[in-house]
Amino acid sequence: MCCAPTPSSPRFRSCCAIATYCGSSSCSARDDILRDLDRLQEIELEQDGKRFLLRTPTTGVAGKLFQAVGVALPPNLQELPLTTPQPAA
Repeated sequence: MCCAPTPSSPRFRSCCAIATYCGSSSCSARDDILRDLDRLQEIELEQDGKRFLLRTPTTGVAGKLFQAVGVALPPNLQELPLTTPQPAA
């Protein structure tokens, strides 16, 4: 079962909101959506004095779901500003 047993739980609300938006009454479809969303991850990486944010590519229906609700995902790789100033050389 994809939804938590109580309607007050956040998992129940998010699962049912996704299913309602997608017009799906199938719990397996909701499970697929949640699984695809859970696969999205990002990490912050610092290398050679530069900082980067890396995001996994979308899989399954996750990309189409974000498009449908009008959310633009950030690029898979983006350079971030340094948080601390570099020492003068």
